[in-house]
Amino acid sequence: MRKVRNKIALYMRLSLEDEGEGDESNSISNQRVLLRNFVAEKFADRAYKIRKFVDDGYRLGDDIQSKVLAFAFGLSAEIERNLIGQRTREALARKKAEGVILGRPKGRKFSHVKLSGKEEIIKDLREHGVPINEIARIYKVNRNTVSKFIRDKIIM
Repeated sequence: MRKVRNKIALYMRLSLEDEGEGDESNSISNQRVLLRNFVAEKFADRAYKIRKFVDDGYRLGDDIQSKVLAFAFGLSAEIERNLIGQRTREALARKKAEGVILGRPKGRKFSHVKLSGKEEIIKDLREHGVPINEIARIYKVNRNTVSKFIRDKIIM
């Protein structure tokens, strides 16, 4: 069996004409068929996993039903958040028990940063009066990154 690498999200939305037509509206049913056919055609040669999202007209208002629905969604999100945290803590504890060193050792800095290898260019730019903000814009980094790089790597 092939490993699933492609994850596909299908989003189906209720049209205004179909509101209140039983369990699943014609609009949602038609969208489901069209999207399944499209995915089957475009990803026929690959393994994929589908996740479906259906917006079938839930409205949150001031009525009790909306408040119960909002509470249920909030509770569901809180449970999921707690489960994610629990799984993360368990995985980190397992790795630590296996002897894996977690995180970056204290005081150790990366030897390779985004600006590595550009020392001479940056030095020339600074000598020609190009502001640090402009250098940061050129290399798509924060101006503090450029300042620290100049301070630590380039002796001017």
